[in-house]
Amino acid sequence: KPFIIGSEEAYILNEEPDIVYMNTMHVILHLNDGRIVNIISNGGSYNKKTYDCFFEDEVIATDGKTNISADNLDLLANKNSVNIYNNVRLNDPAASLQADKIDYDFETKRFTVTSRPNNMVKMKLIK
Repeated sequence: KPFIIGSEEAYILNEEPDIVYMNTMHVILHLNDGRIVNIISNGGSYNKKTYDCFFEDEVIATDGKTNISADNLDLLANKNSVNIYNNVRLNDPAASLQADKIDYDFETKRFTVTSRPNNMVKMKLIK
């Protein structure tokens, strides 16, 4: 999927030339169904070889309808999926939930929601 990536500041370490470390990271992702997803975070990294993006610290993702916030989000190009974890909150016109982790597969358009033992997934469905 085509995407645009940017940041306020970026740097590359000599020992990891394929990894770009970023401050105030922003990705605009264009999906096949016409949706445009914006993902921002205070920091993260981008792998120039695999096209994988790793967001951290106050991550916010939205397609205009669904809003997700978390501590971490991994956009994995080779798996066509996204892993969202640590303090996840999802708000959608049809539902809202809190969980430890959400995995989303772009091909199947399915969410997998998980929680650590002794924690519960909190979910509210709206009809």
